[in-house]
Amino acid sequence: MRIAIFHDYFRVIGGAEKLVLTMAKGLGADVIASEVDSDALKAAGFPDVKVIALGKSAQLGMLLPPLCRKRFSECDFTKHYDFFIFSGNFSIYAAKKHTPNIWYCHTPLRGLYDLKK
Repeated sequence: MRIAIFHDYFRVIGGAEKLVLTMAKGLGADVIASEVDSDALKAAGFPDVKVIALGKSAQLGMLLPPLCRKRFSECDFTKHYDFFIFSGNFSIYAAKKHTPNIWYCHTPLRGLYDLKK
């Protein structure tokens, strides 16, 4: 069974990114991300995990959310993989096409539970 893990992006390697790379290594899965900083990815130390970038890095951070949504909603990997795992807040825009699937929720969006304004 071929597995793909969709993750928002790899700009820096934090806890979520390490978890996704570890999961990909353990499952023999490929990772698909909206954009990838190749230097950050090399520093993470997972040379055997295939990471596919859907496009170039956005120069302005404020363009990242709509760009991620667009890239994920337009991509199609249904012919290449049998099962899909979604990680992050923007990758779920690819879920409609890519089934069967599961969403790994690292933490809910802060705006859903944070009472501080």
